Amino acid sequence: MFPWNKKIQAGALQYVLVIAIIIFIILLSFVQLVQVQQRLSVKNSLYKEAILNTTNGFKYVTNSQLGDKSEISVKFSSSPKETTQIAKGSWGVFDLIKVSSKVNKELFQKIALIGNYSKTQKAIYLTDNNTPLVVVGNTKITGTAYLPKRGIKRGNIGGNSYYGNVLVNGATRVSSSSLSLNSRLKNLNNFSASSLDTKEIQLKEGDKIVQSFNKETLIYRDYLPIKLQDISLNGNIIVQSQSKIIVSKESKLLDIILIAPEIIIESGTKATFQAIATKRIEVGRNVQLAYPSYLAVTYKSNKIEENHGVFIDKNCVLKGGVCFLQKESKERNLEPQIKIDTSTKVIGEIFCQGNTEILGTVYGEVSTNNFITKQLGTRYINHLYNAVINSRELPNKFVCVTGDSNKKGIAKWLY
Repeated sequence: MFPWNKKIQAGALQYVLVIAIIIFIILLSFVQLVQVQQRLSVKNSLYKEAILNTTNGFKYVTNSQLGDKSEISVKFSSSPKETTQIAKGSWGVFDLIKVSSKVNKELFQKIALIGNYSKTQKAIYLTDNNTPLVVVGNTKITGTAYLPKRGIKRGNIGGNSYYGNVLVNGATRVSSSSLSLNSRLKNLNNFSASSLDTKEIQLKEGDKIVQSFNKETLIYRDYLPIKLQDISLNGNIIVQSQSKIIVSKESKLLDIILIAPEIIIESGTKATFQAIATKRIEVGRNVQLAYPSYLAVTYKSNKIEENHGVFIDKNCVLKGGVCFLQKESKERNLEPQIKIDTSTKVIGEIFCQGNTEILGTVYGEVSTNNFITKQLGTRYINHLYNAVINSRELPNKFVCVTGDSNKKGIAKWLY
């Protein structure tokens, strides 16, 4: 009998059928894998476009003038599937910018604090009150100095003369008779939690609270003094007292805002926050405040009282800024409204509509109506004694508050 007349066994047919099914499953899986890869590729491409639009949104913000608390829609491509929203608010002395872009169903969002760049990184801006600047001891000024018409000269305090070779290691310019306030400093005078979308909370020792900046602001209020001790607060949170806030070194504070007439930061504290007071901010020894921390007193009275201002004790490091704002007053004032004690370093800016006493180091810019120093029981007007002010040591990417309003930069990414 010929071979082709042989009968094929049923087991062989089953074997062929199983192989065919396996091949079909493999082919079907391959087709599905290709489709999944194509969908993922499209999804990834749309997500990348959303990221790019968000980046372009921040570029748009830093190069444009947006009104206070505005929300706008912009387009950075011809795609009808793209929608990019830019929302502007305020967070203390900084602008709070939220940029979100949606391309088809892919959404990407970033939130940042926006400040100003300074066109001219000046070391000193001393208003012209018809009194020269007098340098004594180991004072060193490095960078451009804006000085009164009567200029700068050497002085002597208690037998200590000026020990430097040059009075200013940099260019000198003539200042005007007043300090100008940009829009951020003007808005600081009016900053209030009531303008924000807030939710009242209660705080107690041991609490650990993290609040994202794409959610509502959490706020804790009290008429009595508040002591922040053994507590962790991170993000979109405001603590406000009608009398006093005390910050203990056992607390952990990041990016929050403190508001009170008086704010005391105890020795050894390490944190990052903004403090806005109407009378006094007192910083103890060995405090470290990371960038972009800011200490501001917005003084509401025409009459300056003693011990009203910002006073930073010895061996501290502050990365950010210190500010004292007051209503115009013709009353003679011989007290410092900002004092930086010995061995303390401020990396950033100091802005004072009053008297500033610097016994430590400032890497950045100091703008003030007057300098003052109290030595051997005597007050010396427009004197710098053992002060170091060096604008060239300030990082180029430092974003400040008092700089030119039309040149902005990102102080910190929040989300």
